[in-house]
Amino acid sequence: MPNPSETPADFVVFPVDGPAVYGHRGPGESPHQAIRAHVPDLGSQGAGRLRMWFSDTFGPDARPNPLADKVIGRLGYQHPTGWYGPVALSMEENHSGEVPPLSPEVRATLDELVERQPGR
Repeated sequence: MPNPSETPADFVVFPVDGPAVYGHRGPGESPHQAIRAHVPDLGSQGAGRLRMWFSDTFGPDARPNPLADKVIGRLGYQHPTGWYGPVALSMEENHSGEVPPLSPEVRATLDELVERQPGR
């Protein structure tokens, strides 16, 4: 069985309830299209080598996302009011305008941070 960190993934989603989910884009699908299936009202922000994807509008049903708070916070990005709703991470666009899969070192760090979550 391959090490999860060695399995390519284009992005990771932190749902409000449940474990982190690694995802892939379909052929010709943009990161925006693929992640939008998991995160409604999609907005994004660059964070160095990574891009954070989140709901751009917090509706009345938006719930806190402690997993996203903890993982993204450990990566060095604190949200002043905390993350709400599902949140995703991908690599940032490169100089060629392409968004590569999560790098092995980013994937290993994410796996480690997610594995440390309570209830796992």
